[in-house]
Amino acid sequence: MPDVTGGAKFVKQLPLALRLSSAATFDNFITESNAEPVAYLRAAARGERFETVWLAGASGVGKTHLLQAVCHAATAAGRRAMYVPLAQIDSLQPTVLDGYEQLDVLAIDDLDQAGGRADWEQALFGVTNAFMANRSTLIMAADSLPKDSGLQLGDLRSRATAALVYQIASLSEPGQQRALRQRAVSRGLELDATAARFLLSRVPRDMGAICDWLERLDAVSLAAQKKITVPLIRALLLDAGDAIKSSQD
Repeated sequence: MPDVTGGAKFVKQLPLALRLSSAATFDNFITESNAEPVAYLRAAARGERFETVWLAGASGVGKTHLLQAVCHAATAAGRRAMYVPLAQIDSLQPTVLDGYEQLDVLAIDDLDQAGGRADWEQALFGVTNAFMANRSTLIMAADSLPKDSGLQLGDLRSRATAALVYQIASLSEPGQQRALRQRAVSRGLELDATAARFLLSRVPRDMGAICDWLERLDAVSLAAQKKITVPLIRALLLDAGDAIKSSQD
């Protein structure tokens, strides 16, 4: 995986979990009704926009993809970037943010996970103040809007509320099909429109879950030396259903 930052110091101290997915780029993001936030984030990654940004939206709409795309684009532009996933907050310490003053771009995912954690909220408040003062690029993401994020520190909540907020919309069914087939191509898989529609009609309409199913199909098709077809998808779904049922018995 590529490094999250443009500096050797951070590469040594960051755990592997904070590294970027090579597939999470702007070119691989299906924009649809999210054209405005995507255009802004592209400009922010290049250092052409300086407002603190808050991305809100349900799980699976692409917030993580966009945050990592910002880091990829910033690094390509010669800027120092770092991605921090607070979904993993129990395995991280607020000290992971130490040295943020050396960064040009900081992307913090699942920020609502920090709500009620005094040490994290205090660290995030310091980071937010510094980035606003330095006119550096700070992008935050959460399932909810800032006012509903559960942040307890009043000053931090105030800074979050003052951010430029974009609500990220979920993809339409055709958009999900396009994203699924695009992801398949990136993995070297052949997935025709019929198979894509069949899969999407039978799994949760969450791009994270959809991509998880694609990974499972990749493994099954490789083991069986077969193309991904409707019968193969049906067999995998049946096996998964039986496994879930057995675990509940």
